[in-house]
Amino acid sequence: MIIRTALLTILSVAMAGTALAQTNLARYPDRPVKLVIAYAVGGPTDIAGRIIAEELAKSLKSTVLVDNKPGAGALIGLEYVAKAAPDGYTLGMTTPASIAGPFVTKSWNLDPLKDFTPITLAVQAPLLLVAHPSVPFTSVKDLIAYAKANPGKLNIGTTGGSMDLTIGLFNSQAGINMVSVPYKGSGPLMSALQANEIQLLWDQVAASKPLAEAGRIRILGMGTLTRSPLLPDTPTVAESGLSGFTSLNPWFGLEGPPGLPATVVKTLSDAMGVVLKQPNVVARFSQLGFGIVGGTPQEFQKTKVQDLERFAEAARVTGYKPQ
Repeated sequence: MIIRTALLTILSVAMAGTALAQTNLARYPDRPVKLVIAYAVGGPTDIAGRIIAEELAKSLKSTVLVDNKPGAGALIGLEYVAKAAPDGYTLGMTTPASIAGPFVTKSWNLDPLKDFTPITLAVQAPLLLVAHPSVPFTSVKDLIAYAKANPGKLNIGTTGGSMDLTIGLFNSQAGINMVSVPYKGSGPLMSALQANEIQLLWDQVAASKPLAEAGRIRILGMGTLTRSPLLPDTPTVAESGLSGFTSLNPWFGLEGPPGLPATVVKTLSDAMGVVLKQPNVVARFSQLGFGIVGGTPQEFQKTKVQDLERFAEAARVTGYKPQ
């Protein structure tokens, strides 16, 4: 009888705990949500994260606090998210760094697919292949022809990591060998292009578009498979000379730790759907050179899988070793 009573007590406690957990999930969120940014204050990811946090708080009718945890190529912040309790109160604003990590950082210890729960791919920015206006070509097709006829005479700037991989992927698919020249940061990189120290680079829309409009650089194509509404008259690299090519394009997404309950994921995904339809959000991201994506967690995961395959292929063809 004593054993039976003890078992019934344990069962009652377990059932009460389950009921309490379900009640808490139904009330989610009932306390502030932390949004971790794996980069320093003031950078593109931080700016994007704060736009999302501000509007997500309104959609959830809760508080969303931004917590910057930069360092180690985004590993510190991403690791914090991956190891957080799967309750929906610690989320991360992720970028392709979470996918590129295993291929570019020797100390990387996270699985891009298993260590995060995808919620929404918020926005994406096409990388642009841009050139100094003095180069004797205006299209990707003519660039490839010139590079083949003049091996080793074209310099392309890079800041390392995923940019090295994009350059290597382009060289491999085009059958050319542009010379990579390293720079410490996007600012020096763009200055070098305008000074004709290098002839080409891959860059984001926000920085390149005004310079192209001023005639200081020339846009040859964008690295997505479809044209961007941000630059509807700019052809893709794939349609202008290198069929099927896609660069390793930047994006910002909302993710949580592994094991996030489906009800929490749905609440957050639905809330993000509302956020990304706000005209002010669309306008603010457009100014940053990002177009709205949105969609389901499953679609986000599919994008991550595709990016993982692209990074793996780029690392293979370039022989790039994690630093």
